[in-house]
Amino acid sequence: MTDCTQEPLAFPRCKGRRVEARFSGGAITSDGGALLLRSADRRLGLSAQVARALHDPRRRASCTHDVRSMVRQRLYGLALGYEDLNDQDTLRADPALQTAVDQDRPLASASTLCRFEQRADRGAAVRLHEVLIDQFIASYQRPPRRLILDFDATDDAVHGQQQGRGFHGYYDRYCFLPLYVFCGHRPLVSYLRTSRIDAARHAFARSGKKQRRFGTFTYAAKSWDRPRRVIVKAEHSARGANPRYVLTRLKDASRDLYARLCCARGDMENRIKEQQLDLF
Repeated sequence: MTDCTQEPLAFPRCKGRRVEARFSGGAITSDGGALLLRSADRRLGLSAQVARALHDPRRRASCTHDVRSMVRQRLYGLALGYEDLNDQDTLRADPALQTAVDQDRPLASASTLCRFEQRADRGAAVRLHEVLIDQFIASYQRPPRRLILDFDATDDAVHGQQQGRGFHGYYDRYCFLPLYVFCGHRPLVSYLRTSRIDAARHAFARSGKKQRRFGTFTYAAKSWDRPRRVIVKAEHSARGANPRYVLTRLKDASRDLYARLCCARGDMENRIKEQQLDLF
């Protein structure tokens, strides 16, 4: 067999610079961002904590890929936009991803990662969320005076016959309806749920009783000359969500002002409704 060496290809110059194409570049990658992910992960210690939280029942002497390497491989792959496990059959040979995972050989295959993910259960999900909580606590140098938790649901589209999927009228497709809890930009909970439920499920489902909370904040529209006080009532009952907002200059406590003045004023609207219904 003849061992041929391909000569470089020359292209027209660009502003005095020589342009050549060679075939000796070696292994290359288009995912250099994996190394930035590696640096951020090392600073946070996230993948190491996740790996410690996951139980590994395998016989260590027979394992080629440890839990921490597989966690990093899957975590970095997701962050790079490779959601499908099948992508890993190609990515496992990517030099940038190998370097990010601290390996110099092929990483875990898609089938190995699939078996790894299938071992996850409810206990593993709880432990992973505990890692998020620990990361959240460690992000503060001193305890904050107040925490505001934001609960919201969104759609997670599905394209197969996954267990628990459902058609959601609002999103107009088959999906799951996971619940997220954030504090600022920090995630605390990601709870996978079927979409055959109301997005606000669990607001009062545990007790079955109406849940009502009051708060206050200041707000100013662009056309206003000054910020004004706003009282908010967050309520959920068997009929669903029932939020209310009251704009006021009064300094009373939010609950008392709403119940004593606003609700009394609201009764007048019932009289107007009765009048309209009777007339019509």
